[in-house]
Amino acid sequence: MNSIKSILILLGILIVGVNQVGCNGSTVGSKTLAASVYYPTALSGDNVIPMSVGACGVDGYANEPCISVTICTPGTSNCQTIDNILVDTGSYGLKIFKSLISVPLTQVDMGNGYGLASCTGYLDGSGHWGQVVKADVKLGNLSTATNNPSGISIVTLDSKYSNASGCSSSPDKDPSEAGFNGIIGVGSFVEDCSVGYAGANGCTLTATRKYWKCTAVSCSMTTVAAADQIANPVAKMPTGYDNGLVLKLPSVSSTGAGAAYGYMILGIGTDAYNSPTGVTVFPVENDATFVTRFNNRDYEYAFIDSGTNFNGFPRVGGNPALCSGSTDFFCPATETTITATMKSGSVTQAVSFKVGNMITLASATPYSMVYSNIAFNTADMGETGSPSDADVPFDWGLPFFLGRSVYVGIKGTSATINGQTVSGPHWAF
Repeated sequence: MNSIKSILILLGILIVGVNQVGCNGSTVGSKTLAASVYYPTALSGDNVIPMSVGACGVDGYANEPCISVTICTPGTSNCQTIDNILVDTGSYGLKIFKSLISVPLTQVDMGNGYGLASCTGYLDGSGHWGQVVKADVKLGNLSTATNNPSGISIVTLDSKYSNASGCSSSPDKDPSEAGFNGIIGVGSFVEDCSVGYAGANGCTLTATRKYWKCTAVSCSMTTVAAADQIANPVAKMPTGYDNGLVLKLPSVSSTGAGAAYGYMILGIGTDAYNSPTGVTVFPVENDATFVTRFNNRDYEYAFIDSGTNFNGFPRVGGNPALCSGSTDFFCPATETTITATMKSGSVTQAVSFKVGNMITLASATPYSMVYSNIAFNTADMGETGSPSDADVPFDWGLPFFLGRSVYVGIKGTSATINGQTVSGPHWAF
């Protein structure tokens, strides 16, 4: 999960607040929900999972992509399906709030009375805490149990579980605060600790703030074997469906939509609907990033992230205009076209997107829960706070996925793309 994600979730909740979403997701007073849009082709198959955007329950927020996930006690048919799980291509592994789980799951034992815990912290001081447990994970009609009979590691989120310091001062307490029932991280790596290390899994070598061994009263950072680290469930699916996935979403008009319905499909090159041709393939770095060139500057911390609900880029030279009283969102007088160039090795691709007036869009009637053209300012998120910093984030968020089929190739696997064998990690669209 990218470190700015929780900030964007909070901003997304503000959008919902402006729109006064009712408990039934339809109307409040005179406010009426805009029409929904659907992927133009109905798809089905064992590896096809329906996905919604902007329709993730009463605590959901704008541009939030969700699916349902089934978890089981390893090796049994004792299972539970949980909906409103955020689909996040910017993180790794399944995390579900413990209060929602009714099936028995066993915590990873670290010996001497210690159990394994996981910590994810964000720039605004929020984060996620939880026990690392073993479970079978089912997506569509496929299960991680096929190749992992003892289960894979997932996290049961519980802000009260650990009193360890050094991670997050205010972890999300419950689904209402988070805006979802859980997160499924389906990025381009197998475990969260394989990100950022060339040819090595960092958490097997060094104790970091990602993993902790805890008793009922204390916790300390720990190394952890790769087999016990939080795993990308897609990478643990049956052979042939474990090399990646594709997200398919419909286009949305400039005024938005009440909801958008599409698909998350497991595997690349297994069926007609996940075999890409005529797409651009972008290899990614060991930290899952690439370069985006914008306003004659190279921003090295660029990423594609379905879990960030809007596009984010640095405001340079006073454009686009910011919303009145805000340094966060853009509010140009008229819709503006932004063009930036993605770069990875010798591969370049210019991509254009629209930026509209956030206040106008969010206060419109009928109101929308899916937007292609709301964006936020990342100019002060670099090391020095200058928009010229190379490490200022360029976040290709959920709007990037609208109207596209976006493929995520997993490290250590290969797939046939454009008639050629391509090794992960990579993006293709």
